[in-house]
Amino acid sequence: MRRLFSTALALGALGFSQAGAQAQNLLVNGSFEDPGGTVSGTPGLAPGSGAIPGWLVTDAEIAWVENGAFNVFASDGARCLDLSGYHDSAPYGGIAQIVSTQPNAVYRLTVDLGSNGAGNNVSLLASVGGASTNFTFAHSPDAAQEWGIFSFDFTAASASTTVSFTGLSSVAGNNLGLDNASLTYLSGGASAPEPGSLALLLLTGAIAMVRRRRAS
Repeated sequence: MRRLFSTALALGALGFSQAGAQAQNLLVNGSFEDPGGTVSGTPGLAPGSGAIPGWLVTDAEIAWVENGAFNVFASDGARCLDLSGYHDSAPYGGIAQIVSTQPNAVYRLTVDLGSNGAGNNVSLLASVGGASTNFTFAHSPDAAQEWGIFSFDFTAASASTTVSFTGLSSVAGNNLGLDNASLTYLSGGASAPEPGSLALLLLTGAIAMVRRRRAS
């Protein structure tokens, strides 16, 4: 019985470990940090720039903001993005990254959208493969930086998927903030059985084995 209980604990730990692995962020550098510590200040980045590890700048110039600059503070880490850049008007900038996915698997895309302008409504277009949606954050009357969390689920169509964010609207003089982006696996695809199901299957087999040994 002790041996069986130990087996169950081990299988349970395996299930939790696999679940944790599935929940990990598939995006590289989702909080737009500077791992090498080589960037100073808040540089403006033109379309085509690959200065932010893992990301390509698209559409228009953006600002790679360090904490405290222009009264902006990241929701996660030491840096965030301002999709309105230094040009501070439409067209707004964007970023993109290609990730490996499983066809027919369901994923969740999550991102923090915010602004430092009292009463400012900012919006962006979030796209994954052929699916897209608009996110809009309404800033309170407070003038401090605020963030909202937004997400949507989608089904991957191929083995690689382009994830992109593009700014849509903001008030001149206020930032169109983007931070803390993540892509996580939910279910489906050609993956192995769900961790809980796999653990239950193995545990059932272990119980049957112990019973056969006792019977013999």
